[in-house]
Amino acid sequence: MAPTPVWFNEGIATGFEGDGVKVKSGPSQISKRYARLSLSARVVDWREIVRNDRAFRGDIFAGEAYGHAWGLHWMLANKYKTKYIKYIQALSKKETLGKVSFEDRLTELESIVGKGIDELQREFQKELVGRLQRR
Repeated sequence: MAPTPVWFNEGIATGFEGDGVKVKSGPSQISKRYARLSLSARVVDWREIVRNDRAFRGDIFAGEAYGHAWGLHWMLANKYKTKYIKYIQALSKKETLGKVSFEDRLTELESIVGKGIDELQREFQKELVGRLQRR
């Protein structure tokens, strides 16, 4: 009931998807499906999904949004573990039925991670492409 951003909830869900019987991955593993969605996205970016939930609610941009939600979690879980935990702790302290402005969502994440969201997304793209090429 707290004002947790949709990107956070859906990103965690994408990290633990399974086949209906068994979970086959975790948030630190690469999902080829979501990696492709994130890398090929042309309209929605990380700034949009962190600030606003609307990209998850429309059929046109939902694929890009889910790809980015997975990517942001993947990046935080792999390269920013301590800061990821701090962000989760900050979310856990949100007031039930509280309101958080779109700009405050972005500012909070950036201040905890210590990087701007655009820089973090570029870093993710390089990291992911590098890992996929090494496979």
